[in-house]
Amino acid sequence: FQAWSNGRLHTVKHRVQCVAAVPRISIAMFLLAPKDDRVCAPEAFVDTQHPRRFKAFNYDDYRKLRLSTGERAGEALARMAA
Repeated sequence: FQAWSNGRLHTVKHRVQCVAAVPRISIAMFLLAPKDDRVCAPEAFVDTQHPRRFKAFNYDDYRKLRLSTGERAGEALARMAA
């Protein structure tokens, strides 16, 4: 979300505790995106007050970078700074 939104939206670290005996649904976002897709903030998120923070990158290249370095998302994303 951070790269796509030009740094305006952030994911949150959280831990879920389900204390009620009811079904619960979890959704993983940005998992297994199409390998050839480019990640780039839309122009609606970029202006003079919010210059582009991340260069466009290929999702699969980013995934391989994270796997090869063992970096967490925030650490690897810093390498994509514009």
